Amino acid sequence: MRVRLTTLRRHVRDERGQGALEYIGILAIVLLVLTLALAAFNAAGPDITEGVSDIIEEIFSERG
Repeated sequence: MRVRLTTLRRHVRDERGQGALEYIGILAIVLLVLTLALAAFNAAGPDITEGVSDIIEEIFSERG
């Protein structure tokens, strides 16, 4: 029983900080994905604006 308890204590000691590391890693990945999405949106901004303008013009030209 004592050997198991010692082994468990070592295992718990070795795992300290693992949750924080995983949390920081997840935050880093989320930050990277958001940064890439924002960069892609900024790069495509003029194309998006032009496309929306074309759609609006088509809608109002058919009714007018």
